[in-house]
Amino acid sequence: MNKQLFHELRLKQASTDFKIMENHDLQGKELLKDKVIALEVELSEFANEFRFFKYWSHKPKNREKALTEYVDALHFMLSIANELDIEYEGIMEELADKSEMDIRTAYFWTKNWSLNIYINPDPYFVWVIAFNWFWILGEVAGFTEEEIYNEYLAKNQINHQRQAQGY
Repeated sequence: MNKQLFHELRLKQASTDFKIMENHDLQGKELLKDKVIALEVELSEFANEFRFFKYWSHKPKNREKALTEYVDALHFMLSIANELDIEYEGIMEELADKSEMDIRTAYFWTKNWSLNIYINPDPYFVWVIAFNWFWILGEVAGFTEEEIYNEYLAKNQINHQRQAQGY
């Protein structure tokens, strides 16, 4: 993800975050812990739809639902970035050789780093590493930047509608 796209999505997420805070009277509340938990849930839902760990099943992955869950996790990654006031500088290419990366490994690293956002004394640094692994996870899953962007816009619109309807 390039810096310009990140900034655009972060601003869109800030608008969603503001509506949620306003609608649920959450101004001034500490929400980082809840956002990290929500991120973890969405990552698990992504895994459930992508089915890469379900060695006992012949049922194929649901790529579209997996993309939706991945983008749900992206919403929380961006919301956390807003809370921590993170300006992202771009993907750290040296993190992993994606040509040799399997989805399980990318998933483990994403989960490992994202869980540490809340408990680490330097959440900014940990978020940057977590986001890099998260982006690698999406690439390994075969999602394009355009697909992620378009799904984010569609899901963000749904999130705004939900807030307008008292979700």
